Amino acid sequence: MLRKLKPLVPVITLVITAISANKAAADPIVLTFSGPQNMERPLNYYNGGFGSLGSGPGPAFGISFSQNVTVISVGSKPSLTPNTANRVKP
Repeated sequence: MLRKLKPLVPVITLVITAISANKAAADPIVLTFSGPQNMERPLNYYNGGFGSLGSGPGPAFGISFSQNVTVISVGSKPSLTPNTANRVKP
């Protein structure tokens, strides 16, 4: 019985891998930026760490931001903006 199934092992492995990869691709990550404070740099907040003003620890999504990104809340909707203070002007 096992000899008959042995040729199917690579096929079964491929099917299981395809199903696993398909599920991972179907789970999007949504960043709401409601965790970091207004005027805070998110830094490693979405990597399970902290923002520049101490918010956190955030969810461990594996996403980090550079020092050039700041969360700015306008009304009740937080948004993301790049820091343009040091941008070279044409």
